Amino acid sequence: MSEAYQERRKTSDEDGKRAQNEFEKAAEIFGFYVIRASGEQDMFQHWDRMIIQDPFAEFVDVKAMKDVHASGYTWIEHQNKFGNDGWLRGKELKYPRTIAFENHDCFDIVDVHELRKLIDAKVDWTKPILRNRVELSYMIYRQYCRSGNDDRLILTPYADIVPLVNKKLYKDGRLERIISVGI
Repeated sequence: MSEAYQERRKTSDEDGKRAQNEFEKAAEIFGFYVIRASGEQDMFQHWDRMIIQDPFAEFVDVKAMKDVHASGYTWIEHQNKFGNDGWLRGKELKYPRTIAFENHDCFDIVDVHELRKLIDAKVDWTKPILRNRVELSYMIYRQYCRSGNDDRLILTPYADIVPLVNKKLYKDGRLERIISVGI
């Protein structure tokens, strides 16, 4: 692994932890009781925080903003670097599983089933897997595998995810529920 790649991974991991902590802080300000996932739960069940406010509970996988967000896209993990199901395909749990995409002032919360429907409708799984980065517009809704990994990432226009947002948790602790959801 190159030194540059190792540095990017370290920065990405730090950004992820920062985003998870900011999400937790906002959830607690709102009044949720928050449970942190163990390393095993994070890796195999694909959640970072469980938020509870009786009778409501859900598992949340927090996704930090990446550089690609500035271009209007985000990465969706279909398969992780070990070849196992990625966070899009994680197993069913007792409570709903959601993805919280970080934005500048809030986290956009999306039901994982709705996101999966979007990806399944848009990706042509028969196309060859891209192994090199090319122009972003060519990579949209194509499987991409990073060098040295067995992952499958899908570059997705964030504008396509916005209609799926069912809640916004603002970093100051406000929660906005959004009525219309679906593609």
